[in-house]
Amino acid sequence: MWQSLQKILLHLWRIINPVRCIQCGARLSVREEELCATCVFSLPRTRIHAQPGNGVERLFWGKIDIERASAFMYYIPGSPSHQPFMRLKYERRRPQVGHFFGRMMAEDLADTDFFSTIDLIIPIPLSARRLQQRGYNQSTQLALGIAALTGIPVCEEAVERHVDNPTQTHLNTYERSKNVKDIFRLVRPELVAGRHVLLVDDILTTGSTILSCAQTLAEAGGVRFSVLTMGLARHYHVPKAVRDLAKNTSLEWQPMEEQIWEYDARTDSREHPMKEKTGSASADDDLI
Repeated sequence: MWQSLQKILLHLWRIINPVRCIQCGARLSVREEELCATCVFSLPRTRIHAQPGNGVERLFWGKIDIERASAFMYYIPGSPSHQPFMRLKYERRRPQVGHFFGRMMAEDLADTDFFSTIDLIIPIPLSARRLQQRGYNQSTQLALGIAALTGIPVCEEAVERHVDNPTQTHLNTYERSKNVKDIFRLVRPELVAGRHVLLVDDILTTGSTILSCAQTLAEAGGVRFSVLTMGLARHYHVPKAVRDLAKNTSLEWQPMEEQIWEYDARTDSREHPMKEKTGSASADDDLI
């Protein structure tokens, strides 16, 4: 009886105060959350699906004790799917966007063994200044969404970001690595020593920030790592079918073979070829 009454009240509330899709602005039904069904369907998913040896994992090979790595969707500037990243990072009152996508990320890997041996989820920390500006850490919200489905605890006490480093925008691989050197500090090594840690962040570009955080956590001893991000900022690797679908949500979905993002030494070991030309703040400001 009470549940039926709640549903009726929710329907009435949605009529009076309609909730809009964060990507296209369409009115959401009671069963929809943050994104309408059309936009969920058109998300440019990587379909990496945590396949062992994928390109995301290879970014960390030989640098940290990496177990698994994956990314949920491509980050494609200028496409409608760019909007969720903007909402996640810059709307102080919308931390639930991160929780929503965190659950989607976990659901995407639910039929794999990706989470089977993970002990802790650690979101990449923000500096105190950026945390104050945004009101929340977007990576924490993603981590909480993942935790809601997996039951794995979120830990924010082990490591902190004690240096407010400049933006990573427009930096090449070497410059990004130098920019994030020694920006993290291990606070409570006993929380991570000998454990398998999942590092979570919003967008993966070169992996330099995640790598810096992991190397700091590794000081605790015996730490193994997995990595999961919402976005993969490598649009020159995005399959054309995925890119077209993301840029035109009116396109009818056509089944396609699973696409795996492949490592390319020519682009991964030298300057990143993607050059964004923006005159204002964007989601690129903190690309990893």
